[in-house]
Amino acid sequence: MTVAAQAGRIPGVTAIDHIAYNVPHLDEAIAFFVAALGCRVLSISTPRPFQQHADSSVVAALLRYGESLTIELLEFHLPGQHTHQPALTDAGGYHLALAVRDLDAAVAHLRALPGVEVGLVDAAPDGRRRVFFRTPWGMPMQLLAERA
Repeated sequence: MTVAAQAGRIPGVTAIDHIAYNVPHLDEAIAFFVAALGCRVLSISTPRPFQQHADSSVVAALLRYGESLTIELLEFHLPGQHTHQPALTDAGGYHLALAVRDLDAAVAHLRALPGVEVGLVDAAPDGRRRVFFRTPWGMPMQLLAERA
């Protein structure tokens, strides 16, 4: 692998401010993040136009996970927008990975949530036990046993 850009970071960056996910139904996503991850809702915006696109709207919700991680959930409506959820293995695919103390208890919790698809527990490349799962709208996520 070749690194084309010069090593270093963007001048002045001090932290990651938040992570954001586009979701098809904001209310469903908020409910999942609260029930499954214990997030707190910080704010929900009113619908507003997205940049200069005619006939568009976006609604945003800010959630807090733990003490410092902010998660932004966005519901966009634009003419001609692509609405399929990229798979974990697609170009542009992604996942949120969470460390857990008790993987088996966490898997049982997820299996009890409606619409959540939980895969098989296997070994991550670093040897820890892990499981991939999909939210009710198909967003891929992963649980990993905490490092010993």
